[in-house]
Amino acid sequence: MEATSFIERAFSELSLKKNKRLWLSSDETRLEDRIRLLASFPICQFEEVFASNLDGKNPKLASHLLDKANLAFAQGDNDTSLKLLNQSLQFAGDSEIGQIYFSRAALWSSLGQDQFVLADLAQALERIENGSEQYLKALEKRAQAHVHLQETEKANAAIEEAQAILVQIRTRLKKNVASGYEKRLQKLLKSNTRDQPLKTPPEALIPSLESSNPLIPSFSSNVQVQFEASRGRYCVAAGDIACGDLIAKDSSYCSILDYSKVREFCWHCFKRLKYALPCKSCTIVLFCSDICQTSSQSSHRVECGLLGSLYRANFGAWILAFKAIIKNPFEVVSSLIESSENQKANANSKLSDDSPFISKDLRSFDKLVGHDSADSGTTTTSKLVKGEGDQTQQAAGLMMEALVTLFLLRCLEHQGYFPPETPPLSSESPSAAFAFARKLNHFMRIAYFNTHEVTTTDKNDNVSPVTRIGRGIYPTLALINHSCFPNYRRICINNVTLGIAIRPIKRGDEIADTYCPTFASVDKEARDLALEKYRFACNCSACSNNWPQFAHLNNNSDAVTKAKQHLSKSEEKLLNQMRKTRQYNHHAIQTLQKYITFLAEGTQPCKELVTSENELYNCFVRKYAGEYT
Repeated sequence: MEATSFIERAFSELSLKKNKRLWLSSDETRLEDRIRLLASFPICQFEEVFASNLDGKNPKLASHLLDKANLAFAQGDNDTSLKLLNQSLQFAGDSEIGQIYFSRAALWSSLGQDQFVLADLAQALERIENGSEQYLKALEKRAQAHVHLQETEKANAAIEEAQAILVQIRTRLKKNVASGYEKRLQKLLKSNTRDQPLKTPPEALIPSLESSNPLIPSFSSNVQVQFEASRGRYCVAAGDIACGDLIAKDSSYCSILDYSKVREFCWHCFKRLKYALPCKSCTIVLFCSDICQTSSQSSHRVECGLLGSLYRANFGAWILAFKAIIKNPFEVVSSLIESSENQKANANSKLSDDSPFISKDLRSFDKLVGHDSADSGTTTTSKLVKGEGDQTQQAAGLMMEALVTLFLLRCLEHQGYFPPETPPLSSESPSAAFAFARKLNHFMRIAYFNTHEVTTTDKNDNVSPVTRIGRGIYPTLALINHSCFPNYRRICINNVTLGIAIRPIKRGDEIADTYCPTFASVDKEARDLALEKYRFACNCSACSNNWPQFAHLNNNSDAVTKAKQHLSKSEEKLLNQMRKTRQYNHHAIQTLQKYITFLAEGTQPCKELVTSENELYNCFVRKYAGEYT
């Protein structure tokens, strides 16, 4: 990514001195005036950005990468060959892509990945000239893959089709070449004798909640959302929650991969790529299957060709506001803007008992906290996007927010998201034309305050198994408030996140996530600094009682001794063995849960409790995420 983005360059060329009062007041009803002013600057048309074609195909580069891939394959370097073939597919145009799929099918065949062979040959056969020798080769490889998979009927059909093509083109082939095809096809036909296909092991299923809260289905029935005017919404245990219980399972409303990960993970489901299917128009995204590519079609149509610019803009979580918009047709967002329900419901109110809070529902997303006037129904003069500071910082924050809002609107205009008769937004547009801008700005604030990291797991890494791959908004999980000593942890499985109780939570106790490093990791000053963006002062037990960091925590040998008294000798031995080898199994996890249950009975955590909770988290990461990613 560029050190200075085009957004920052545009920002530096704009003057804060023009109409100073717009930038020195955080009155949010002035958003329209700010955008109207920015729209009067020619640079805010962003014409150079839209003319840049950063994501365009590059057939010459694709051909070069294919040559390098074939050389690596010939040298037996399959990993390098596969990486280069995937890159070649991303840059290939229509005339080259069939050959690349054919080459990758040959690689999959050498690796014994017959399902991937068939997937790539299906793509290749759509593009290779019917009646050519390469077409015949593809049919032969397809028949071979079906035979290996013991799919008798499909294999017979593929062999018959190959034999028919061989008859058509036999006169154009050398005699020995034609004879070779004939012999190999006959051999395949004779070896195709199995009646039943090979049984492939079923994919592991992502665990489900035992029982769901009917009003908030992504929470278990043991979680309730309560409301107080002084603190807003918060989550409590409706019954006793045991250590290790699954209390939430949420899907992201919108998410995006970090730029450094777009070639490693599926754009739609965030699954680690083994089989990669490129977008037909841009060079940024890859999908793991036809299903994911089709599922992304309506939203990716709007972002396709712009992603390079959006990544280079480098404006953090705000990009998720754009993703939230394009997830829906214009008519759906427009209906949300116009609805009277939207005007009454806000993020500082109690959730309705009549309307379930569904994470995949735009109206639920819209009710998340954005700390703007949409939350309270009134004008606010709170901290700005980047935190409270002097007037210059305030003005800069407001201008950047308005500038990004306008840029994202320009992106939507350029990609044809709005109805054809909609004129581009300008400084002369009527006030009604800015309603969409206000909603987009509200979504930007929702993204700023409610984004979670999306992570992946390397089950072979015993030290640091979790790595960030992107960010997403999980509306149900966003209802959980902060503590510097959280009692639940999140585990990502592709684009689904599980919430696990990391220690017992008694009925009526608040369920807490952490929005910053925990008290054991950093001191209170560092935590306060990290929490500034969320606009609250933390008064959790760790902050109120000024608990020390991990190095200075009490060992509390009495608590440890008492907890171990509840373990059998075999359980204690299992616990010690797990810590020594870092090898986890079902019985080790159960023993650790039991141990934590008794360790957690004290009023202040000891070193052993913090250590054990981290160990349990790593256990669950490997138990769940390690099996799926």
